[in-house]
Amino acid sequence: MKTRFKRWQSWTLLGLAATLAMAQPGSAVNLPEAVSRAVTTNPEVLAAKENRYAVEQSVATARSGYLPSVDVNTALGREYADNPVGRATGDQAVSQSRSESGIKLNQMLFDGQATK
Repeated sequence: MKTRFKRWQSWTLLGLAATLAMAQPGSAVNLPEAVSRAVTTNPEVLAAKENRYAVEQSVATARSGYLPSVDVNTALGREYADNPVGRATGDQAVSQSRSESGIKLNQMLFDGQATK
């Protein structure tokens, strides 16, 4: 009986020593740090943050509908003209260079509340 108790006591002490050896010291976290960590890792908070960003972008997009817009276009190329009217008058087919360019400025004055 004594040997059984001694064996039990030594296994208990060995288990306790192993548990204490694996235990790591706890680190104290102050309240602002805990709140900051919770806010930066909480999925609901992260989703709300992204939703806020999306709303801000949609507001910016809606406001851009009231801003002026400028369109600039250019075109260069070769043009070949061989039409029946030119042939009837004795003209030969014509090949020539062509170019065009343009600038367009639009400013919305009133759209009947259609801009969203």
